[in-house]
Order: sequence, then C-alpha cells, then structure tokens
Amino acid sequence: MKKLMIIAGGTGGHIFPALTVADHCYAQGVSIHWLGASGGMEEELVSERYHLETVKITGLRGKSKKVLLFSPWLILKALWQSIRILQRVKPDVVLGMGGFVSGPGGLAAWLLRIPLVIHEQNSVAGLTNRWLARLAKETLQAFPDVFPDKLMARQVGNPVRQDIAAIPAPIERFRYSRGPFRVLVIGGSRGATAINDLVSQVFSAWPSDSMPLVWHQTGQLDCEKVEALYREHAPLAVVEPFIEDMAAAYAWADVVIARAGALTVAELAAMGSASILIPYPYAVDDHQYKNAEWLAKAGAAIVFRQETVTVNALREVLQELTLQPERIYEMADAAHRLGVTTSGAQIIAVCENVVRKHRGASYAAMD
Repeated sequence: MKKLMIIAGGTGGHIFPALTVADHCYAQGVSIHWLGASGGMEEELVSERYHLETVKITGLRGKSKKVLLFSPWLILKALWQSIRILQRVKPDVVLGMGGFVSGPGGLAAWLLRIPLVIHEQNSVAGLTNRWLARLAKETLQAFPDVFPDKLMARQVGNPVRQDIAAIPAPIERFRYSRGPFRVLVIGGSRGATAINDLVSQVFSAWPSDSMPLVWHQTGQLDCEKVEALYREHAPLAVVEPFIEDMAAAYAWADVVIARAGALTVAELAAMGSASILIPYPYAVDDHQYKNAEWLAKAGAAIVFRQETVTVNALREVLQELTLQPERIYEMADAAHRLGVTTSGAQIIAVCENVVRKHRGASYAAMD
C-alpha cells in the first residue's frame, strides 16, 4: 500500500481515531490523503499534518424541509466532487472512518472500483456506515454486534494514541498509589456545561477534611465560572479549558468523570480506568449510552443518565469510592481487560490485505 485516502469528518470522535491510523501509516512510508467536509473540524485538525481535500456536504438529520428538498442535488454535487478528487489522487484503498462526508466519498470509491474499507467507532452504526457496509470490501467495528452477522464485520476496537496505549496497566499504577483520592473530570474539549455544573456543585458541599484532588477540563466557555466555584470550596483543584497532555491526566487519576463518546470509552479501556459516565443525551440513536453500557456491563463504569442524575447521587457514589480503593482497582482492571491497543495496526493490516487482493484480482482479469 503506497497511497491511502482517509475519509472522516464532522466530529473529533471520527477525526482523532482516523488521525491515529494516518500517523501509523505515515510512519510506514504511506502517502496520506484526506477527504473531509468544507467548514468541518477537519480543516483545523488535519490540514497542518496531511493533504486535505474537501467537498461541500452537511448532515441531513434534523434539517429544515428546504434543506431536505435540495438534498439530492447537494449529495450529487458532493459525489461528483469526490469522484474528481479520487480520480486525481488515485489511492490504493479508501478508508471511511465516519461522518456524513463518508457517504459521497465511499460511493465514489465504489463507483471507481477503488477498494473501500469502513470503520464504525460507536456501538450503534451511523446511517452512512450502515449503507456503506453493503459496498465495502471490509467492514470493521469497535464494539461487538454493531452490524448484522451477514456482513461479517471484524471487531478491531478504536484506535487510541500511542501515549495513552503506553500508560502502565492498573496493577502497576495502583501498586504505588498513595495520598488523596484523585478525580479527573473531562467536560469535553469544547465544553459540556451540564457536567461542569454538576461536578462543581458536588465538590462545593464536600467536607473539607476529605476533599479529593480534582483536575477538571471545562472547555473554553465555562472555565472562569467553574474556576470561581472551585476557588471557594476546593482551592487545590486544577481547572483548565483544555488539557494538553491527556495521557498524563489519565495516568494521574483514580476515577474519571466524562461523557461516553467512542474515543473516550476506548481510551478508558485501553489504559484501564474506573469511570463515572454521563452520556450525552442527544447523541444520535442514543449511541453514547450504549457505549457506556459496554463498560458498565463489565463492571468497569458507573453510568448516570443526565436527565435523572442529581448532585447528591453523584456525590454519594464518589464518597463511597473514596472508601473502596479495592473497588476502584477492580473497575480499572475490568476496563483494561476490554481494552484494545492494537486497533490502528489491525486497521492498517486489513487495508493492506484488501489492496493485495484487489491487485491480485486485477492481474487475474488481465490474464
């Protein structure tokens, strides 16, 4: 495999795993090209590292009737743009990692007879991937039973960054763990006001003689407000809009409080961390709750619905955990048993195998 086209966009949950795969491939001398949506996060996150092509496309769920009326034209235009880009780039294989841009890009690959591989990060397949799975040479899934058995999807986990995969296992981290209880709160790189408000209130009424150490990522919007609350009740708390070194933060924490996006769940499992998860309630098909359930069923996480969780309920669970270090270790170990740290390598191996088969079939057709 000499040239790979990655299609991913829309959210960090699609883009960051795809970047991990891209970095693996680039290190092996593969030329990386990326197809994204104009105006998407990928323009900020990808363009400085890899050659980025964009098409004009947006998601259709929840759009106005006017947008839906013109959607066939918009899709056809994006398909035509994708075909022109793929004809110019001539990749050996196309890897679809999710987002609405994968629709026209994946269909363009199929029409041009360029082998297509897709990867679904969530426990519920998105609409685009459900459709593309019928066209792809290989369908990959992060969680079990995402696609029907007849599609023979392979479970490979979600790619996580090497620095997170390299965090010592729970048995090593907890062997020397001493001192105050440590809580990492991930409000999201772009913020999660509900979590920020809830958790800061939890610690505002915590007894001062048993106050945990808190490291809280708030996102830019809520940082000053949350910092002011902690300053009064938990002055040792570290509050930041964005944590630059997430591997260090994960390794530091006894318990992580977070949403349940596919990437967060994959990272918690890969490094082995006990967690309290509050899934985003408006995620498409409620996929964040289903992601969280995967950890909870293994005894690795405690899950609250945002609609019903209370400050008192969350505080009570945290206070119980401070008195049960053995339970924290058991939860972390359960998460670690689910973790996959070779997902990126597995995805690359599948792509390489698809390229070999495609070339073999092409040579056979010429004989």
